[in-house]
Amino acid sequence: MKHYLTFKDGGSDKFWQIEVSGDSFTVIYGKTGSSGQTQTKNFDDEETCLKEAKKLLSEKLKKGYIEADAPSPPQGRAREEIEKNVEELKTAVSQLPELAPFLEKLSALPWDEYEKQLFHNVVESFESAKEEMEDEEERLTGFVAECNNQNFREYGIGCSEFYFGIGDDDEYFEEGPTLGEFCLHEPGKIMADAYDSLGYQDKGYRLLKNYIWNLVARTMGRAVSLAAKDKSFKKLKTVKNFRVYVCEHDGWACSMDPEGLVFGKLEEEDDDED
Repeated sequence: MKHYLTFKDGGSDKFWQIEVSGDSFTVIYGKTGSSGQTQTKNFDDEETCLKEAKKLLSEKLKKGYIEADAPSPPQGRAREEIEKNVEELKTAVSQLPELAPFLEKLSALPWDEYEKQLFHNVVESFESAKEEMEDEEERLTGFVAECNNQNFREYGIGCSEFYFGIGDDDEYFEEGPTLGEFCLHEPGKIMADAYDSLGYQDKGYRLLKNYIWNLVARTMGRAVSLAAKDKSFKKLKTVKNFRVYVCEHDGWACSMDPEGLVFGKLEEEDDDED
């Protein structure tokens, strides 16, 4: 069940969306054209969840909201090299019969949903950074979205650590808020299954692992590129060539995206935003 509603009245122009998935539903709401705010609620069973979702939907319709077609979601894009790597690695993986079951599972995963969740996490991180900056003259030089594979067998691939660059030439990075403890459980499980089946030294396993990491890097890169278009990013005071990096755990040493995505936000524009 998924419904997208809009409400226009005088100076008000907003949207409200609800999507049910099993025993939980997610509501996204806000001004039309914005990314909105997201709330997820869990229930003991699917029947109760659906009942409560229909109740909320009915209340909104009574208040004057009307059903509408949901706008096409904006498309994020990681750095060109990563986008290219994913396609090339997928082709290479598909040529090894022993990797076929793992590739099938990876292809069936909801990567778009992962991207949406990461997008909202990054937006929250941007909002928190603005609130926590004490020096009005201080500008951010970069942003690191870090993922890690520590204990990936049990916990999946973690994607919830964010850092902000402060000072000249990325002088140092300050840890930002860890949001949502978001982990990609299924990709981590697939990587663990391949490890058990093929062995760490197997060339096929190494190829598959590289493919998975590039899929993760692409997903995070796309999410961050979308977040950089959000109003929360526009309110940040940044240097002209603010860089965004998607990294494996330990940042620079294990960077999957060493050149970063560059957002050329002009400094004079920053002064107009508050």
